[in-house]
Amino acid sequence: MPNLAGGGAERVVVTLLRHLGRSRFEPHLALVVFSHPLIRILFQRGAFTAADTGVVSRVQAFLSLQIPFYFLTILGVRLISALKRNWVLMVVSGVNMVLNIVFNLILMRYMGVAGIALSTSFVYLVACTLVYASIARSLWRRGRLEGVLEPPPTPSLTKEGS
Repeated sequence: MPNLAGGGAERVVVTLLRHLGRSRFEPHLALVVFSHPLIRILFQRGAFTAADTGVVSRVQAFLSLQIPFYFLTILGVRLISALKRNWVLMVVSGVNMVLNIVFNLILMRYMGVAGIALSTSFVYLVACTLVYASIARSLWRRGRLEGVLEPPPTPSLTKEGS
């Protein structure tokens, strides 16, 4: 990450927003949708039964839901570190640990192993939200995002002074 002390925060945020706008999640969605056939083709060959395929494909589909949140969180963590707000990472990690335990216990009762996978995806969603809320708060406090998220002004059609 670049040094953000000399106004680099605006460039990082704008670049991040551009990349997010161009992100394609079709491969991720395909993994969720085609999880069952994929597992059946790759692993169901005798010792791996149809019931096993069902369980594993549900686990894979639920774990696949975390992919976009995981990547966004990784980028956000690097930005938080570049902003020298590492204490935020400690807080987010503590919240993640507690939520992971709670969601695992609740969802495991109703969904079995697939519930643990879904719990992990929920935790990454919460972590992503907390990380980007912290980034936005930090940059707004520093006055670094003013005018960054608004569209540029449109040029006037008439010449000034004419």
